[in-house]
Parts: sequence; structure tokens; C-alpha cells
Amino acid sequence: LARARGGECVKKRRGQAPPRVVRCAGGSRWTLPPQLQDGAVIQVARGVKLEQPIHLIFAASGELDGKVIPVRVLILAEEGSSSSVVERYVGLTDEEYLTSAITEVVLSEGASLEHTKIGLESKSAFHVGIFQAEIGTNARLISNVFNFGGKLVRNEFNPKLSGEGIEALLN
Repeated sequence: LARARGGECVKKRRGQAPPRVVRCAGGSRWTLPPQLQDGAVIQVARGVKLEQPIHLIFAASGELDGKVIPVRVLILAEEGSSSSVVERYVGLTDEEYLTSAITEVVLSEGASLEHTKIGLESKSAFHVGIFQAEIGTNARLISNVFNFGGKLVRNEFNPKLSGEGIEALLN
């Protein structure tokens, strides 16, 4: 359950499948594949300053040989909020699999986010990640990526600067 400026962004519907396409304030789109198994929606309310990071752990285990694991994360940081999110991808199998991870961030005016992605995939795993961020006026984004595993790992960054006074640091 999350809300963004301009109305509801993600809506929980009892007894119904989740929507396949979510439209957020500012025109952002988040497409959910039918086979979506893992993901998270985080909303940090206006003016809230979180002192401890939020940790997300996505673990690949079991019989995965040749399978795709889609993961979607949506982070909505409202005006003047401050937070830190750590995404951790862990491989608990030696089988070959592909993690397809998309993280979308919407930072409203004056919001601050430190995002860290840690890859601990198995030595046979493939990991393809996309990080998309819409950064509002006077907002601040720090993005860190650390990869310690995987046969092939690729992370793509797509920041969109939507105003003045923006800080964006990609490590």
C-alpha cells in the first residue's frame, strides 16, 4: 500500500490479482510481469527522517536451473523525507539462473535517499539490474553498488533530473 503526490500509486485489492501496470505521479510506469514472485514497495511519508536503513533480502534457492527470477522494487520518497535502503541479492544454489531486478525510485522535492545494492549471487548466476530514478528539485540521491558474485552481472542506471539543486552520486 503506497501513495504518491497526485493520488494512489499502488493499490492493494482484496481477492484480485495485482495490476500489471502501475502509473505513478509524474508519469512513471512500473510494469509487473505475470510471473512476478518477489518485490517490495516502500513509501517514506512527507517529512519523515528514518534513522535506520530498510533492508531487503532476495535469496535464490531451490531448483532454479535455467529459470528467471524477476524482482521489482519501488521506492517513493515524499517531500522532505530522508531514508536509506539496502537491497541484497543472495544465491544459495550452484545452479544457473537469471535474476532480473528493476528498482524504480521517485524522490519528491527535498527528499534524500541513500540506496545500496549488494550482489552475492552464486558463481553460476546471471544478474541484470536496472535502477531508474526520478529526482525532484533539491532532492539528493546516493546510489552504491557492490558485486561479489555471479557469472555475469550488469547494472544499468537511468537517473532523470527533474529540477534544480539536485545532487546525484552514483558509485
